Amino acid sequence: MDDWRVLLGVAGFLLTLIGFVFTRAEKSAGITRELEQRTHKNELSIERMRGDNAEKYATKHELRETVEDLKKSINGRFDRLETKLRQREHIMNKHIALVIAGTPANFMPSPELYGEYIGAMAQGNVVDSAHNFVMQSAAEKDKETLRALAEQNAGAMMQVAAALIGEYAPKIEITVKI
Repeated sequence: MDDWRVLLGVAGFLLTLIGFVFTRAEKSAGITRELEQRTHKNELSIERMRGDNAEKYATKHELRETVEDLKKSINGRFDRLETKLRQREHIMNKHIALVIAGTPANFMPSPELYGEYIGAMAQGNVVDSAHNFVMQSAAEKDKETLRALAEQNAGAMMQVAAALIGEYAPKIEITVKI
């Protein structure tokens, strides 16, 4: 009996730790976006100032060259930002395909669904949170099959949720530095 209590205590601690890490990552991402926006605004201001100075002191030919350079610079920055956004979106919205009891099923978990799942797990709603996470992440065409599976096997949703979490947020190596 004591072994189960210890395991439950360790599981609770790990879920709390995962929730903490997830919220810190969200805050960090928000701060990063804000800094990128500030940096972008500052760069635009600097480019405008350079354009103003060039207009005052340059010939028409030099001014045209400066404007072309500015256009290339700005377009390059926008291209880099779009690439970063696409990469971030791809990482955060993973498509996961599983074969469950011989039937393929597709899932699209999101950071929001993952956060809700971890929060509900931390509150002790293990079975309901697993069921909700699986069903909300599942593709529409696969939901009926998953409902039937849940009716046949009471622990199926927990197993599917564990497989999804294992794929969506794989374990990372953490060591304690002494």
